Amino acid sequence: MYHLATRRTPAIFVTSAFLALSLASASLPCLSSSLESPTKTPQAGVFTQGLGQQGLKWPLPPAAKLLKQEPQSVEIYQYDDMPVGNRRPLLMVHGLRGEFWQGFRWKNVTAFLLQDRDFRDTYKIYFVRYNTHVPLPTVKPSFKKAVRDLAASTGNKPISVVALSMGGNLIQEAMEDDDIANVVDRVVTMGTPFHGSPLFCFDWMKYSMLKHYWTPWQRLDLCVAYKLYFDRHQNLLSDLKWDDSDKRIPDVGPFHVYFPWHFAGDLTPSRMDNPRIAQINSRLKEEKNKFITYGGYLKSPYGISKKPGYMASLFRWPGHFVHTTIPEHLGREHPVLRALNRQIGQSIPSAANSSDRSKTAPGTFLYGLNDGITPLASALFLPQKILLAASFTSEADIPAVKDSIDVRKARIFANIDHLTFIDGYRPPFTPAKLKDELSPEEGAKMMFQWLLDDLMEQQEAVAGEGRTPLKTGQVQGQLISD
Repeated sequence: MYHLATRRTPAIFVTSAFLALSLASASLPCLSSSLESPTKTPQAGVFTQGLGQQGLKWPLPPAAKLLKQEPQSVEIYQYDDMPVGNRRPLLMVHGLRGEFWQGFRWKNVTAFLLQDRDFRDTYKIYFVRYNTHVPLPTVKPSFKKAVRDLAASTGNKPISVVALSMGGNLIQEAMEDDDIANVVDRVVTMGTPFHGSPLFCFDWMKYSMLKHYWTPWQRLDLCVAYKLYFDRHQNLLSDLKWDDSDKRIPDVGPFHVYFPWHFAGDLTPSRMDNPRIAQINSRLKEEKNKFITYGGYLKSPYGISKKPGYMASLFRWPGHFVHTTIPEHLGREHPVLRALNRQIGQSIPSAANSSDRSKTAPGTFLYGLNDGITPLASALFLPQKILLAASFTSEADIPAVKDSIDVRKARIFANIDHLTFIDGYRPPFTPAKLKDELSPEEGAKMMFQWLLDDLMEQQEAVAGEGRTPLKTGQVQGQLISD
């Protein structure tokens, strides 16, 4: 899956693993990606020569070899070349580095959905492609234009959206505008960091790692790897930092460590928080009833409220080293997510309900329930009043969350990572069929089946709201494979 250069220093070798960070759930084929200038705004509706087919309003997805370059525009592609007819548009929005994958990393999902005749009769799939290495505010204007153009070209039918990770943040920001909110009917998000993630608060994570690890190798391995990665991905630090809606970023101030090298930072809430996301969340209250949010978490020692004992950690170490550490350093996606699950879980929070934010509770894994990128509370889009009132530190807290949901529907899946939503991967001993921890009475289903059922149930909801369901006869012609 990865094509990594040889003869790297240890720190650079670990950095290659961080290059697998998958907000968009994508791996990197090389280390040569660069950050596009944030002043360069993409233009919607402009297509690179050779990417599409002549004479089509929206081209078919291009071959993988044509996706090596960063897109200079926000591009819309259609999955099949049949007229939309009475079908309704389903727009699939990728996350980090999805723009470089054939099918924009939706290949497994679309293959499953299109096996269902009712789905084929109901939806026509469209993909959006955008540059995930520029800040979201830079992409947003042309993304909104692309959505308007899609709506106009499909007879202003309501658009349903399926979005992975930061793709959910993009559609959320676009829906601040009434014209976009009016054409978007439903949004299914998967692992979207609506409140951001501690992972993208650089000094917070660095401080936590320095506190937890003492050996020179571990400190170099983690701190330098973070720096090298985020020096190349500044947009993640600006767009997806934790919004501190729970007031748990500790107020440590400037810190220095001189062993084995000089590591320094400034852990101050006003520097680490993300007021932009917090403001978007507060303004989008009325539109939350359009969102179906999927969240997942890995079962690990950090999904409990207290740190495991020394002996328990010692016995786990050999398995962790073979199962996670070695493949993580080889840049394998799922081991990287397991490693990040631990590091997010080890984020040192400020003391609960304390007016003195410098007091920390180092034994509490406040964000232990995460999928390797997004804490569960962030993926579920929980309201701030809930995050302020109670900790969400262990599986025992899950049942109480159900009464706090203010989106249309939320689902929680146990022991999956950030990529399971789109590739179906499951850690060992995890069954193929997963239960929704918030609604176990619905039984167990495959991940893609949950998505299919929610998309089809949506049509019943549309009919119940006084609209005519858009289900028609079977689309004639052969669907084009991506």
